[in-house]
Amino acid sequence: PDGVILGNYRCNIFGLDLNRQWKYPRKMRSATILATKEMIRQFQKERDVVLFCDFHGHSRKQNVFLYGCKHNPSHFPEKRLMERVFPMILEGVATVFSLKSSNFAVQESRDTTARIAVWKELNIDLSYTME
Repeated sequence: PDGVILGNYRCNIFGLDLNRQWKYPRKMRSATILATKEMIRQFQKERDVVLFCDFHGHSRKQNVFLYGCKHNPSHFPEKRLMERVFPMILEGVATVFSLKSSNFAVQESRDTTARIAVWKELNIDLSYTME
């Protein structure tokens, strides 16, 4: 983010954690998030966007792993376990990837993150954060 010039590694120049701005981005304070969401919407008009992945570096955990969005099987039985296919493929081809360390819970406290906002608002079923 542009806050790197101030010594930040996670926040923008306004001191905002950009991964907590995805639900309600504001033009002046989180313009890059607003623009990225609009870019995704434009892509969706032209083609199917089937996967979204936000890349991070975890501050404490080792390995490479994913946070995903688990569908409720009682509401979407046809999507049961859909979110686990991509991670299972990764586990088969990347020795540093850990499916065991991955998590697919959707916590309300993470509603403003890219992964969950894109999943809910832009209806991209395979929405992840890779750490």
